[in-house]
Amino acid sequence: MKRFLVLLSAAAVLMVVSCTSSDSKGAGTTGDAAASQKTSVQVPNPRVSYDKPDFSEKAGFAVKTYPNYKLDSVVLIADRIGELNFSIDVANKPQFRVAVDTGKGEDISGVYDKFEQNDVRKIGNTDVKVSVNAMSSARALWVKDGYTFSLYIGTVGDNRFLDILTSFVNGVVMEPAKAVKK
Repeated sequence: MKRFLVLLSAAAVLMVVSCTSSDSKGAGTTGDAAASQKTSVQVPNPRVSYDKPDFSEKAGFAVKTYPNYKLDSVVLIADRIGELNFSIDVANKPQFRVAVDTGKGEDISGVYDKFEQNDVRKIGNTDVKVSVNAMSSARALWVKDGYTFSLYIGTVGDNRFLDILTSFVNGVVMEPAKAVKK
């Protein structure tokens, strides 16, 4: 029995020694704990708030004019997508996004819902892809004057989406960075 206790004690000591780190940086702690204490990774927030839609310094453009709705917030996403959030009334809260057109026909809306109805509409001289789903949300995508645009409304009230969309397609004027006065 005495021999068994000696062997058991030796095994316990070996387990404790093998589980602890022997380097000076992590002495007395387990290897995994020492590693997690050494590496602290922080991901920068890709959304930066702005007072006005002038993204010329980071993204190379400013939104010079836009429809006369209540502007709730202005954000630059990942130094390339400008986002303007508006309130028209209780039901209609458009989210408008813009980026320099890459020529790849990308969807910058950030909305990945399934849309049952997809149509291309002509608004002025601009082809606009309009998507609507059963939950009464609507998204529109278009390219104009070297920029890619999106407009999304989570809940469209009073079937006003086309009127609101037309006000953005015809009412937004962009200003490239070289023309922006600092």
